[in-house]
Amino acid sequence: PALDESDLDFSEKPKLSVGAAAMFAKRHDRHAPTSYPVFIDDRVLKAGLEIDFRWRGFSLEAEAFLRQAWLQTGAKADAETAFQQFGLGALGKSAYVQTGYFVTKRKLELTARFDYVDVEPATPGYILRPAGGLNLFLQGYNVLVQLMYRANIGRGFANDLDFWRSLRPND
Repeated sequence: PALDESDLDFSEKPKLSVGAAAMFAKRHDRHAPTSYPVFIDDRVLKAGLEIDFRWRGFSLEAEAFLRQAWLQTGAKADAETAFQQFGLGALGKSAYVQTGYFVTKRKLELTARFDYVDVEPATPGYILRPAGGLNLFLQGYNVLVQLMYRANIGRGFANDLDFWRSLRPND
């Protein structure tokens, strides 16, 4: 049932899927987020689990992810310093759960979502993202109007700068 996020087909029988994924990659010449050019070669391992459920217009999805990276042996000292300073080797975590229910069959769906994100695990703090919305299916999945509100709530950050840096890690 995980092909689409909503139960637009209005499944008469409960549908459940469970999945797991893992990725290992050797990355070369990655730019560390410093004010001066520092390039690193690292390894990254990502793992995730997901569950998906559909039944009579109700949908529920949840996923959780972990990420761990480490430098190759023999990295230069400035690369090692940047890697540790910016928390690139810390264990990253994120998860979300989202749900939807058709108020009118195959037309109007109420939705809700909640995310937990810790993209800079070396810096204390994490982000919570509660959200809610409406989906109006005008022509199935081909024409869909969405209205959604999402809040970005920082918890445990030492200051506003750490929160905004975590919210937008590429800036």
